[in-house]
Amino acid sequence: MTEFSKLPHQIPTLLPELIALRREIHRFPELGYQEYATAKRILNALQGLDLELQPGIVDTGIVGVIEGNLPGPTVLLRADMDALPIQESNDHSFVSQNPGVMHACGHDGHTAILVGAVKILHAMRQNLPGRIKFLFQPAEEEARQRPTDLQPVSAASQVIELGVLDGVDAVLGLHLWPDLPVGAIGIKPGAAMGGSSWFRITLHGKSAHAARPQQGLDTITAVANLINMLQLVVTRSIDPGVPVLLNVGTLQGGYRRNVVADRVELTGTVRALDQYLLDVVFKERINDVLEGLSLALGINHNLEYYSEVPVLMNDNRFGEAVYERLNSLPSETNVTTLITNENTLTGEDFAFYTQRRPGLFLYLGCTDPSTNTVIPLHNPKFNFDENAIGIGVMAMVEAAVTLLTHKKKGPLDLAE
Repeated sequence: MTEFSKLPHQIPTLLPELIALRREIHRFPELGYQEYATAKRILNALQGLDLELQPGIVDTGIVGVIEGNLPGPTVLLRADMDALPIQESNDHSFVSQNPGVMHACGHDGHTAILVGAVKILHAMRQNLPGRIKFLFQPAEEEARQRPTDLQPVSAASQVIELGVLDGVDAVLGLHLWPDLPVGAIGIKPGAAMGGSSWFRITLHGKSAHAARPQQGLDTITAVANLINMLQLVVTRSIDPGVPVLLNVGTLQGGYRRNVVADRVELTGTVRALDQYLLDVVFKERINDVLEGLSLALGINHNLEYYSEVPVLMNDNRFGEAVYERLNSLPSETNVTTLITNENTLTGEDFAFYTQRRPGLFLYLGCTDPSTNTVIPLHNPKFNFDENAIGIGVMAMVEAAVTLLTHKKKGPLDLAE
């Protein structure tokens, strides 16, 4: 047995410190690109370690490197740091003190897990092959509009622009997953998280008095038909067995009750586990619908359609290797690793990293198995069983070591 097999016995000594860190971050959450206090807490937690740290990545992010003592590849471990603009409804002792801001997606847990993984891997660096690069990333929840860009740019894309992936051979991340109980780790073959694109449609008609509608071109009537027709893109253009969705999220138009509206704007999202559907099929079919509607009703239209995040693709070779390693852990760890075929259309900007490097994204069970209540992500009452932090540290360390030592033998299919 190698030294790595003893890792589960080292984690309990770290767990109180990591839970305290998580609670402090949860108590003072910060939105994307504003995580200055969070970054300071991370730096304080890593103080005293012989680490090469680079703060200020995309404003608030932190990159560090652990140099192994043996030759080998470079693996990047990533955790996200930002909170959401949600008013927390919990009443525990570490409830958010920042009104309207809350860690409702578990990023406080992800940060604590990566701090723990860094500490353990640093302590074992003499036995590590290659290098561990780690990234505390800001603003996973929010892209940013820059003056030189046509559309908002994700924080992950900005990280890549800065060269953080240079020299990296593989990437690793995880996400707390309320649908799984604590002790369960899920690995999804292939498309692990959905890709998403967003659209803005503007309809232009002609205003008139409501008593003489024939003198106008009514965009309110047009948009009522358009919303139904957009749903037909999903139900009549795509195989019903393929996980996709189209959602209209905002609708604005009109001036007053007795005026034919000459302008309406709506925005929405499309999501799929197939990049071609997002990039080609949805865009073309939405445009076809608009062309037909405009011809039928005599209105004009404008379509803006932008990619938001790509489909997050797991490398099945890495997935199988990590699955085997985690399932070989001592039984006292009480960890169950499973292959899941759950299709989730939740977007995750870790996909920008797996678009450029082979990688793996794990689902980490975080719901107390003694309860039948599952509080979803992005909910004002979201919380998680903090035992998941220790399991997450173990999973991240074991997976990192697996990727450092993995010898590629060709494609493997976890679904077989």
